[in-house]
Amino acid sequence: MAESLTFYVNGIRVEDGAVDPDETLLGYLRNKLGLCGTKEACGTGGCGSCTVMISSFDPSRQKICHYAVYTCLTPVCAVHGMAVTTVEGVGSSRTRVHPVQERLAKAHGSQCGFCTPGFVMSMYALLRNDPTPRWNTLMRNFQGNLCRCTGYRPIMDGFKTFTEDFQTCMREQCPGGSGCCKGDCGAIPASSNHTPVAPSLMSDVDLSPFDPSQEPTFPAELQVTFAFFTIIQIVDSNQPADDPIGRPLVHVSALEQATGEALFCDDLPPLREPALEPMQGLCLWTLKLPLPPLAWCVTLITMISPVKSILDQSLMMNQSSLLTRWKVTGILLAVLWLRIESWHERQQQVSWCNMKTSCVLTIEDAVSTNSFFHTLKRVKTHGDVAAGFKAADVVLEGTFKMGGQQHFYLEPQSCVCVPGEKQEMNVYVASQSNNLMQVRRSSMYIYAAINFCRKNRSRKQGISLQPCLFGLPFFLKILNQGAALVHVYTDGSVLLTSGGIEMGQGLYTKMIQVASRALQIPIDKIHINETSSDTVPNATSTAGSTGTEFFGGAVLNACEIIRERIDPFVRLNPSGSWEDWVESAYLDRVSLSATGFYVPEGSEGYDFDTHTGNPYTYHTFGAACSHVEVDCITGNHVILRTDIMMDVGKSLNPTIDIGQIEGAFVQGCGLLTLEELRYTADGFLCTRHAGNYKIPGVSDVPVEFNVALLRNSENPRAVYSSKAIGEPPLLLASTVFFAIKNAIGAAREQEGVSGSFQFDSPATVENILLACPSTLLPSTAGSRASLS
Repeated sequence: MAESLTFYVNGIRVEDGAVDPDETLLGYLRNKLGLCGTKEACGTGGCGSCTVMISSFDPSRQKICHYAVYTCLTPVCAVHGMAVTTVEGVGSSRTRVHPVQERLAKAHGSQCGFCTPGFVMSMYALLRNDPTPRWNTLMRNFQGNLCRCTGYRPIMDGFKTFTEDFQTCMREQCPGGSGCCKGDCGAIPASSNHTPVAPSLMSDVDLSPFDPSQEPTFPAELQVTFAFFTIIQIVDSNQPADDPIGRPLVHVSALEQATGEALFCDDLPPLREPALEPMQGLCLWTLKLPLPPLAWCVTLITMISPVKSILDQSLMMNQSSLLTRWKVTGILLAVLWLRIESWHERQQQVSWCNMKTSCVLTIEDAVSTNSFFHTLKRVKTHGDVAAGFKAADVVLEGTFKMGGQQHFYLEPQSCVCVPGEKQEMNVYVASQSNNLMQVRRSSMYIYAAINFCRKNRSRKQGISLQPCLFGLPFFLKILNQGAALVHVYTDGSVLLTSGGIEMGQGLYTKMIQVASRALQIPIDKIHINETSSDTVPNATSTAGSTGTEFFGGAVLNACEIIRERIDPFVRLNPSGSWEDWVESAYLDRVSLSATGFYVPEGSEGYDFDTHTGNPYTYHTFGAACSHVEVDCITGNHVILRTDIMMDVGKSLNPTIDIGQIEGAFVQGCGLLTLEELRYTADGFLCTRHAGNYKIPGVSDVPVEFNVALLRNSENPRAVYSSKAIGEPPLLLASTVFFAIKNAIGAAREQEGVSGSFQFDSPATVENILLACPSTLLPSTAGSRASLS
């Protein structure tokens, strides 16, 4: 029997004679070996963020076998005598990026990036076993990996270039067209996102070829291309070649995320014991925390209701104890890590008193207990409403219910507070706030759906077309502002900082593009720093799809100020370079740093008491049509096709915008068809974590998914005529819900159950079965449904 645990990690031998048998491989990699590219998310084997590859020698087959495993479920002792490969061992942006990482990044398959290492490792393990997998194998391979941002299409676009189907197409020099696997390969084809605004460019992108023979070899001790991508650009014919606006600039953090080098809050070096632990439940808590006589401001990250002023959530703590009371609607996320050398840790005692109250979980509960937010006034009436109803020819009455949805962040919400010198506190926080149309309806598809329903008794199809309108920016005046700081150095390099938070939505990438055009310099001269309150204070929350407008507008303002200062030197030396002009300005004692500030024009807000003002300055429009098929016996459904048309103004980066559209739509599909919050009678949320709360996976995406951007759209009220795009497309997922309802209606009509019927979201398997006629079920054949 071995006296110590021995295995290899990324080719390096690890031997540990005092290993904790309860330790997981995830904890060992992150906490003992410092390999934080493997992410810790659900902890239940439900999301795939912690995936690594384990290799072992099978003596019976005389073969090395490779497996993709969840490290959160794998005991570290179970890998004795095996080789572990993490995302750091696959490739690095500092040395050599692996083709898997490169293709995922260049296909715009990484947004927030937290799930990216898991997808990379699942693909890498597949390729080590099968260098040219079939498309169906690829689809099955990722059913254990979840992504909340992208909608999966760009991920699969990048990885399908490794498939046998794609390589066959390349070898045979397929001319393309509707049958080409470049556009139609597999269940998630490349989106038909060729906007008519300007001709789309089909370009060959040089990518590192994948050579299986060059992969790391299995430790002897343990043995007893090139690809084709669609490049989408929206540029004017007279736009300079070095102007990045409207071009598909790859997400600036994509390669770091794909290689596991991007550090999240949870990846920071471990500190001392926590002063507060996460608490679960719906209750009132009393917190007593002994504190030193220092005036430190610590923000507790909470989910509270009702939403108070941002300032109410910041607590100035300069007394011996602190008493707070909040009504917590979800989880009290008050994980406060303190590394304080001068304190006696034993004096940091936290006492919690759980004061349970009755739970109000539904609208019916709120009505019966008279629990209302009386301060909120949102309804304005004109005339005599009662008389109007009485005089109406037809009055429609009924109830509409809509389920809730977890944000399901894969990155754990966390906060790290590190005291500095002179009573300073550096706070690292995973938060969004630094301060606290018409498409045509195709008659062919409608006819096909109707014909399908006539021929199939238990399987029905439905189609729905819906528009959306989303008002921007916030109706609360105080929130409509953004700030930025821009420095130009004497070597010509530029440093940007803004109050905006990059969450994967491409905000930093777009701000670099804005600065590049405003300063008229290449993007490789521009670097952007992470948001920090010591450079840009009092930042508005990055929310409501306003990030690019507010902070991009502030960057534009700062760059215009600096450019105005440099322009005199351009006129004096028109043949000079950017570096020459910057140096001349510096020698002439001209400031090369500027603070930018942006307030949306006309954003004066709306007063709900007097019903005066203008809540929005512009709107983002969109429309979608979805075609679904429902199995009335099992309750399952498949989204056969979705077509989306969005008005994004003049897109700053079309590939990022299309990624936002796809990701929002798929999340909306989860909200309306799959995700359901369930509580116990005392208010405990049962559907928590990936183990029992399911978000859409790679197989839940529309079989055919087409996205297009509206042409010739202008928006003079935002940066370079762009529009907000993050959240509006989520509304278009209602087309899937109503298409399902239409399919159920066809089944009911066929079985003689006519008339309107109530069908609440989400359209889960259970709800679909309850709404379908019971005569379709084998166990009740011959009976009639009594559904209303």
